[in-house]
Amino acid sequence: MAHPKREAVSELFLRGRYADVIAATIDARGGSVGPGDAGYVVAALASAGRLDEAEAMLASIDARDCAAAVSVGRFFVGVALCRAGELQRAGVLFGDNVRHARRAADPALRLYAWQGIACLHYFSGRIQRAAVASRHALRWAFAAGSPLGRLLATDMQGHAMVAMGHVKAGLAMLGRAASLAEAQGFDGHHAAIEIALASYEARYGGRPPHEAIARLEAAQQAHVHDSYSARSLMLDRAALLAFVGRSDEAWALLHDTDRMVIPTGDERMAIRLALTTAIVASLREGAEPARVHVREAEARLAGYWDRALRVEVLCAKAWTVADDERAALARELSDAARETGIARAAVFARVLSPEAPMPASVRVREFEDDRFGALLLALEDPACVARLLRDGYLGLLPRALGLAPGRRLYLGDGGALVVERNGNLASSKPGEGTLRLLRVLGDGRWWTKEELLATVWSIATYRPERHDSVVYMAIARARQALGDCREWLENDQGSYRLGGVECRALGATGEGTASGSMPPPQMQAAHATADDLADVSADREGAIVFLRTHGNVTTGALAKALGVSEMTALRELRRLVDDGVLRRTGRGRATRYELVEPR
Repeated sequence: MAHPKREAVSELFLRGRYADVIAATIDARGGSVGPGDAGYVVAALASAGRLDEAEAMLASIDARDCAAAVSVGRFFVGVALCRAGELQRAGVLFGDNVRHARRAADPALRLYAWQGIACLHYFSGRIQRAAVASRHALRWAFAAGSPLGRLLATDMQGHAMVAMGHVKAGLAMLGRAASLAEAQGFDGHHAAIEIALASYEARYGGRPPHEAIARLEAAQQAHVHDSYSARSLMLDRAALLAFVGRSDEAWALLHDTDRMVIPTGDERMAIRLALTTAIVASLREGAEPARVHVREAEARLAGYWDRALRVEVLCAKAWTVADDERAALARELSDAARETGIARAAVFARVLSPEAPMPASVRVREFEDDRFGALLLALEDPACVARLLRDGYLGLLPRALGLAPGRRLYLGDGGALVVERNGNLASSKPGEGTLRLLRVLGDGRWWTKEELLATVWSIATYRPERHDSVVYMAIARARQALGDCREWLENDQGSYRLGGVECRALGATGEGTASGSMPPPQMQAAHATADDLADVSADREGAIVFLRTHGNVTTGALAKALGVSEMTALRELRRLVDDGVLRRTGRGRATRYELVEPR
């Protein structure tokens, strides 16, 4: 089989179809590679994650046959090595490109020489130098008439600006690179930049967190040939899931062996996986279990000279640091911020120590750029809790209140409820009646139906035939409000309690107080009147009493018993099913409804 024409191979590569380049050349039966195509095949192998093959093939090429194409191959293998943490090996290849560029007048060679220098600076944590080198690369890209070179240089400038804290300007630069990739048909590069944009929006709070998660999910489902970008996206998504209080999903994503397998030798990605796992574990299990993963990352980093990755390790360590180590870690982060220009290091230094210096370029207080960084800086401010609830970062609520992960209910003003189960948090507004019941049950002791009626509804005289349905419905609604944690509301022979759960009140500003400082149940009950059964309509109460007498009922029988239309009866039965009070059995005319007694 004859190899494709050079234009075909280069076109496939530029469009980001790395697998197709490989399939049409070295993986094809009887396939061969022409001298002009070899560099693009090497670059495709490196971009597809087949780094060993890319290096082996690169070593077999005589650069004199096609210097420009080989410089492309060297560059992309060097980038893959940088991503794997092999900066010294990458430096050798980038150095070869520099030496060849000095001996030739070809601007394309100088383009890839400068772009390689920019990548080496970026991955080694010398961000300002990376920005300077990428500007030189951009100049030579125009001289060479290379749209790909323009794209690579613009992309690098965007990444560098974001890292230095100029998030809005950096995202705008990346958006420019994405537009160029789309206009030129560089589909693979366009997908990688879109992933970067989605990741940065997640990391820096560029859009509401649930919207950011949706965008990350959409990007993850897209067909991406760049394995490094795909794995990075999964790590960002896992961290954000933990921040919004979905730590079980985050944990499952990090342990998705079908998609999160790290290639042998890719220490950089292995370190980043350990660091993300540490952050999720700190919000899910607490600081001590999370430190195990930080120590793993530190041990892996020991053999690599990578300032940027060291900053990531220090930032992850800030999530797990003990109180007596905060000052020392803050100094390390401040030093790292000065050495690298990475703004997030300065942010975490200030999180740990109010005295830590903050560069003027890092505009977080005004929420102009790093909105998530600003949120971290404000975590110890009581007013921040209200912001966490408003913006959806529920996973940070326990940390803002100085609490370790646990099993809690947070009861707020205006009918707000937050349920916490070890890093999984969900908010709802079940209504004041349900909150009154949960406040009473939150003291941990067993409450009889008679006690609940007197305390929650101020009903002094307990009549089972009338009031049992009120209690059963209230318990069903409380369990519905607890969602996946409904088993916390326990029943023992008609008495109820919340077992093993801490209840805390959230005031108007969002600050939390322990259940012990909540008003006693008798004071809470004063807000209810003897007739405070607004959640229970006459038809609903009549339906429940009828069902307790007859066991089960059809729509027609209930309508006749209550003296209402069948439509009214059906509507009330459906509501009771939705509330978990009734269960429906059968179909069509055989449909019947029966009462679900609380366990």
